[in-house]
Amino acid sequence: MPTPISARDLAAALLGCEPLDCKRYPDGSLVAISPTGQKFKFSPDQVAAVLPKPASKTTPKSALTSRGSKERKG
Repeated sequence: MPTPISARDLAAALLGCEPLDCKRYPDGSLVAISPTGQKFKFSPDQVAAVLPKPASKTTPKSALTSRGSKERKG
């Protein structure tokens, strides 16, 4: 199971710096206060854009073909 990302880490990724404070809401939005005192509200889509993508459960085709293929030199 992936480790959940804190609201502070999300805010830092969105702001480009460490926030003074932040809060994540149930709808997926996030509000952050920048070090200059500005308040930013990020939509659920903006927050989702910085979240890491879940790892795919399928094995890449290259990994399947490289394991068992041994060329004979002769």
